[in-house]
Amino acid sequence: MDNVTRFWRSVSKTTGCWLWTGTVNADGYGLAHNVQGIVLAHRIAWTLARGPIPAGMCVLHSCDVAACVNPGHLFLGTRADNCRDRAAKGRTVASHCYGLANGKARLTDDEVAEIRRLYVPGQGVGKLAASFGIAHSTLINIAVGRRRIGGPS
Repeated sequence: MDNVTRFWRSVSKTTGCWLWTGTVNADGYGLAHNVQGIVLAHRIAWTLARGPIPAGMCVLHSCDVAACVNPGHLFLGTRADNCRDRAAKGRTVASHCYGLANGKARLTDDEVAEIRRLYVPGQGVGKLAASFGIAHSTLINIAVGRRRIGGPS
């Protein structure tokens, strides 16, 4: 049996989502083997149905079902698109999402800019941190650029 046939044999096709019936990871995404090793099943489904995935692109789910490999439910996007999509749908956002695209963000971009404007090295930061409702270590990390890197300043 060829690899393509073997792949699709691990899929339960319905009129909606096509569910991966093989191994899944802790987040519920299907895991399959190919020449690169273990790969997310929905990425293999995209490649089989639509061709290569451009470098740096993610394969996203319009249905939000992690185990779905239906090519009609998949679309390409950047990591930023993936972060925005997850945030807009109220789902947990991975740590590689910066700024307001991260669902755990508590400060607006304007507040981050204000922290950087007001911070004075060597002076106490307790009151400033308290005014933003964050720990003083978090305030220092934001002020010196160790946090919110990659997002707007």
